[in-house]
Amino acid sequence: MKPFYCLTIALFFLFHTSNLTAQSSRIGSNEVEYVQQQSKNMVATLEQLLNLIGDKNTSSQERSEFTEESYKLIIYDENVVFEDDLIQERDRTRTIKVKEYLKNVYLYFKNSGVKFAYKNITISEVFEKEYMFVLVFFDRDISGDSVYHNERIENTVGRVAEIKMTPNEGQWDLHIVGLRFPTKEDLARSYDKAEVFESDSPFKATNTSELEDLNGRLVQANKAKEEYENHILANSKDCIENLKNKEKEIAILEVEIEKLSTEKSSKEEELRKMFADVNYENRLLREEMEELKVIEKTFKKLEDENAVLEQNLDKAAKVVEGLEAALETEKAKTYCYLTNGEKTVAIEMKGSQINLPVKFNKIQLISDHPLESYSLERTDDKQALFAIEDLSYFWSLNPNHKAILFQASLSDSDLERMMD
Repeated sequence: MKPFYCLTIALFFLFHTSNLTAQSSRIGSNEVEYVQQQSKNMVATLEQLLNLIGDKNTSSQERSEFTEESYKLIIYDENVVFEDDLIQERDRTRTIKVKEYLKNVYLYFKNSGVKFAYKNITISEVFEKEYMFVLVFFDRDISGDSVYHNERIENTVGRVAEIKMTPNEGQWDLHIVGLRFPTKEDLARSYDKAEVFESDSPFKATNTSELEDLNGRLVQANKAKEEYENHILANSKDCIENLKNKEKEIAILEVEIEKLSTEKSSKEEELRKMFADVNYENRLLREEMEELKVIEKTFKKLEDENAVLEQNLDKAAKVVEGLEAALETEKAKTYCYLTNGEKTVAIEMKGSQINLPVKFNKIQLISDHPLESYSLERTDDKQALFAIEDLSYFWSLNPNHKAILFQASLSDSDLERMMD
């Protein structure tokens, strides 16, 4: 509960503010300075409140106190809305009520906890509309593992808190009435300014001595609490040690009692033990038999699956052998390819010569072979005879690609008829 005590002290000091110089829109320069400082303290208190709520080590009872009651000391009422900065990259700005915002601080980061830091804090002059107020500008840092985004969130954004000043029996009551991203109007500070008159007299908050007394009492109470906790911790160690010694003594007594009981009824105990052993062994045997049945079923299933697998492997091996044989046969073949530049047809060449169904004057060998290794002759008006004179010499320039390519002056339809 130590964080709660610290926050309570900060909140109590924060809201005992200055005497009002007047109940109108005029305010003394000394009061302005004090209100600005108190407003800065209020934002710092909000930062501390958020960090306590977002700390995963804060107890549920403390967190409930912060989100249900403590916030009321700095927030005007439960209808105040904050612009949400907990969920990143929203398409548009979302406003939520303050209690929902405070609860989300924990819910969105409950696994890791979340840390807020307010820096570069600046305070505006006093403005007025239907009430007097100041604006507190600051940069908000956030760091934590977001449950909503399922990733680490670390960023800095500008924020502004609007602090309402309410006259109350000669004092100013200060409360946050909004927390948002700065608007153009905020940044330009284009609000009506309150009339400030110079006041040389030093300002001092009322009831300062009472607050100091209360602070002293709370500090003493917190110190006494820590001393009591330390005392309890020290005594607990002694109690635990004594308890362990008592447990050892009890264990020794139990052994003695068991020994006496065993001596008194040894035969009965032996029979019970024998029965228990036999019953235990019988149960183990039944369990082993059930496990053996499961193993036998599993083994039979594996045998069946293995037989099917062997059959499939045999079939696959035969398919592979057939494919290999077909591949070897195909590799041994020689093809003549006729192309007109757009289409190509293949004609198997058996032996060392072939009659090509093309006129002699419309065909030309274009693959790279020695001229002396082949002949191309006219047989009739529709065919030409191609013959290889020396196979090894013919393929000497291109031994790895046994394909013969002819350029044929034929139409696509003529080539298609050859393919048919």
